[in-house]
Amino acid sequence: MAAEILRAKILYIEDDALTRMLMVRQLKLYFSDVFEAADGRDGLKVFFSSAPDVIITDLSMPHMDGFQLVEKVRACGSSTKFIITTAFREETASLKDCEILFKPISFADVYASVTKLLKLQ
Repeated sequence: MAAEILRAKILYIEDDALTRMLMVRQLKLYFSDVFEAADGRDGLKVFFSSAPDVIITDLSMPHMDGFQLVEKVRACGSSTKFIITTAFREETASLKDCEILFKPISFADVYASVTKLLKLQ
């Protein structure tokens, strides 16, 4: 039985190409609009062109890290929600109003966080 596709725009930002490919493939099975970027700088460009409901982002990335990305998106006054993925628990203390998922993450964790943030559960 096919999964129900939920209407939501998701932006997934991850510098590890394999991780990004696998997660984007899964996200596309469940959400109507899925965008991807390899770093924060490209992610910010995709944010402006796609206006996602949720951004799922790594913190440690080249060109622009996740902290800078969150700051720039919030400075725009956007209501976009954030899910932060990281292997380092200590670095998340300064992030407010973000869901935090500690690596390694599963798709089930990502799905649960997205639907919770969008109040789809």
